[in-house]
Amino acid sequence: MRRERLNHATGTNHKVFDVQNRALQTARICGTSQSYVKKLRTGTISTQNKKNPGRRPSILVDSFDKRLLSRVALSFYRRTPPELPTLDTIHEEAISEGFPACLRSTIYRHLKKLGFAFKERDTKMRVYQRMDIVAHRHRVLRQLPKLRANGFKVFYQDETWLNSNHTRKFCWQRELDKSVSRAEINPQDVGGLNVPCGAGQ
Repeated sequence: MRRERLNHATGTNHKVFDVQNRALQTARICGTSQSYVKKLRTGTISTQNKKNPGRRPSILVDSFDKRLLSRVALSFYRRTPPELPTLDTIHEEAISEGFPACLRSTIYRHLKKLGFAFKERDTKMRVYQRMDIVAHRHRVLRQLPKLRANGFKVFYQDETWLNSNHTRKFCWQRELDKSVSRAEINPQDVGGLNVPCGAGQ
């Protein structure tokens, strides 16, 4: 009767949907096997790990989630000023953007699968300056005129080990194929910091 109503609604005499074999049609639409659909209907599929029953169920990550994680990891370098991503910050922002709730170790594994590596940064990448350092410098510059007006003597102490280009050596960035020249790659698609060579002033 349902098939007759469908045919009557469309004004056709041929079959619109094979309701006799719904498992096969569902499998074709979802891109999976017919046996898997039947197991889902009967409830015979268990989410527990058979080898390790106490282990939590695996997190299902599709291509959309992978693109989201890659976009989040690279978005830190595209900010103004750029920020240095860590595993904690990537994990926190990816979850807030809609990535499936998971542990830091899961984020680490998927970053590795996406071609990211925590390695020494390239010296030909972009400059990096933390927002808290920028804010602290602004506070000091506002206080200096007040201190001088109140009679304070302001002096500067040199730190011989610190230079203007001092930053971390290791950061998350996408690994490149050795056959591809770095000149052909957009730095924003790779990640990293563009820090000038040398100690600077």
